[in-house]
Amino acid sequence: MPEEEIIQTPNVTNKEKRDKKSIIFTAGLGIVVGILLSLLFWYLRTASPEPVPSGTSQSTPNELVLALSNPEDGTTVNKDIITVSGKTGVPAIVVVNGGAEDIILEKTDGTFSTEYKLLEGENEVTVTVFDETGNEKTETRNILYLNEQID
Repeated sequence: MPEEEIIQTPNVTNKEKRDKKSIIFTAGLGIVVGILLSLLFWYLRTASPEPVPSGTSQSTPNELVLALSNPEDGTTVNKDIITVSGKTGVPAIVVVNGGAEDIILEKTDGTFSTEYKLLEGENEVTVTVFDETGNEKTETRNILYLNEQID
């Protein structure tokens, strides 16, 4: 009979197997947590707006604004028609009231200008703009119309 050859293998205990599994599990968990934290920081950096330097406007090209260029507040005029004009920044509905009539304009280019009829005496001319999502901005100008020659 041939002699049997005995091969000896290192004796690995269950504790050593558990230790190897826990090291592999801990390393894998660390990698997953690292990736998730990296993604979170990337998202927060790209989702937050950059700080705006002091003294500059925060409005974006698609934000509703109301910047009246005419008339100036406190103006006294001797004609019953004035020009009301300004910028909205986006397409908007413009409502002008407080004088002899109400005017509603639909403007698509972000600017507006209209002739507006005043009542004799004090006129509180209010301009309100609305964008397509329902946001609104309002400005008021006090205009005095005197039906006489102003020096």
